[in-house]
Amino acid sequence: MSTFNALRCDFCNGGLVIDDSREFAVCEFCGTKYMASTLRAKIQEFRGTVNVEGAVETTTGDTEKERLLKNAETLIRLKKFDDAEKIIKSITNQFPSDYRGWFFLYQLSLFRIKAGLNISYYNGKYIPGKMYYGCIPETDDISLESAIKLCSNANLINQFFLDLIKDYGLELHTIYFREAYDYDYDTEPVNPAFDIIDTNGVRLNALTIDTLSIWLLFSSTKTSKILKNHNFDSFRNKMGQMYFNKICVGQIVPYVFHDNYDSWILEPLTNRKIQAFSNPMLVFNFLKQFSSLIKPKSKKEGYLKEGYFIKIGGVSLEANHYGECIFYGRFIFVKDYYENRLNHCAILKLPKNIDNDDIYIANNLCKHCGGTFKGVFSKTCTKCGRVKDY
Repeated sequence: MSTFNALRCDFCNGGLVIDDSREFAVCEFCGTKYMASTLRAKIQEFRGTVNVEGAVETTTGDTEKERLLKNAETLIRLKKFDDAEKIIKSITNQFPSDYRGWFFLYQLSLFRIKAGLNISYYNGKYIPGKMYYGCIPETDDISLESAIKLCSNANLINQFFLDLIKDYGLELHTIYFREAYDYDYDTEPVNPAFDIIDTNGVRLNALTIDTLSIWLLFSSTKTSKILKNHNFDSFRNKMGQMYFNKICVGQIVPYVFHDNYDSWILEPLTNRKIQAFSNPMLVFNFLKQFSSLIKPKSKKEGYLKEGYFIKIGGVSLEANHYGECIFYGRFIFVKDYYENRLNHCAILKLPKNIDNDDIYIANNLCKHCGGTFKGVFSKTCTKCGRVKDY
């Protein structure tokens, strides 16, 4: 057998290996077989003597299909995902009624996530990239939906997710924050740097969740709705509660991502309301109890008068500074804007878990709604009417 490099496979663009009998050729990559008549047409087309139009004649059958499926499975196991995708798409093109091709496409997107790659799907096409802090990995749920419609036995698909649950285990998977975020992107406005410090100003090498956990907690809802699998939903809810508990005790840093400059999503699988304060002065008054964070202003920085400001990592917080502070468990997220662009972000780990009322009390506001009080001897909230009880 010999390889004719000038002839390429119509499905994966691999080289065609011509049999010694010259009666057929096989793609050296995906295994698609081409008959002699098709080869002659391709050779003539290559030489420019004829222009072949329409679908290329190929021989297909159960043997070919099983071999392609086996090749795809092997490539996935070797983590050669791009190569595997070419074969899988040739399977869905040649055998669109076989659910396994479509299910392989879905599994491929999930395997990429497990390998730590960021996958975003748009109109059935994925946009690959290195995983970095701020990304939301997504699976090819369209292919999963097709697989379920074509598969006569739902247990064959459900078993895959049962195995996924078993392999994941009962503990939330974590990695070091620096592994989840590429610091080479520090200067990019679309992916600003993060500082994680404690109230003594010490930079922390904190833990956060890994790529598969991010998908499980933040973007597996589509998969869950398609599956309608109670075991999978129960597993997701358990991981979500574990995620919340670990944040409240300070064991992990919440995964913070943004789809634009003004919208941050901080919580998965829970109805807990997260309070965002757009008035930094409220946060400033709360943080004044931590003296190590208070820094004197310098006239060299252009301030008109002497004063103080709170320094959280690389973020300065003061009354007239435009930004946003978001509280979650034992952590405060500070977003700093410069000329209406997100300039810097910082995460502050507090000594204990706090709620919104802690912020309001520090500012002498109603701890229930944040309203102001009126009255001399008996103070009541001007917003909700409740009596001051602290």
